[in-house]
Amino acid sequence: MKKISVEIVKGSILNVEAKGLVVPQFADGMSSIGVSGNLVFSGHFCAVRDYALAASQKRLPFGYPLVTDGGKGIKVFNVSLLGVSPSEAFKMVQLATFAVLNEAEKNGIDKIAMPALGTGKSGSLSFSGSAKAMLSAIESYRPLAQGFLKQVIICIFKGDKPFREYQKVCGKESYRAFVTDELEIRNEVNRRSLMKNA
Repeated sequence: MKKISVEIVKGSILNVEAKGLVVPQFADGMSSIGVSGNLVFSGHFCAVRDYALAASQKRLPFGYPLVTDGGKGIKVFNVSLLGVSPSEAFKMVQLATFAVLNEAEKNGIDKIAMPALGTGKSGSLSFSGSAKAMLSAIESYRPLAQGFLKQVIICIFKGDKPFREYQKVCGKESYRAFVTDELEIRNEVNRRSLMKNA
């Protein structure tokens, strides 16, 4: 099994030296606030604009990551996740995380920075719920890893309490109860449905 290390840090994905950045987006257009807004103001406007153009032409399935060029060798993984129903949020964060890891390896990314998916203004997960969804997806992906991706950095932007919640879930490994091999199948279904309707 290929090793993918996970590090949980305080701060923004923009403070991490990584060639892959994950940005939550709406299925039918870009978000102008949160992580996406910060990305625009930090010089990666083209990556967000390209996602907006693609999503305006075709609504992307929830959990699907569209890779755009952020410039300076950075790939932006725009994840269709905002606006998902609260009842589906956990599963979609799992699927989005799994799909991003898969796409990161296809793009030769060795280090990727992700925010706490599902927790922002448009999210409905607690930080503990987000941690369980994301960490279980990473664990589910490990047996399939090709060896390109070495490190996932999860960035907690909201302060000490959310950071401690993430660390607690990671330390107790309470996410292991949610590890599943269904994510590979669901990711492939998403990919094929998009190709069929292209």
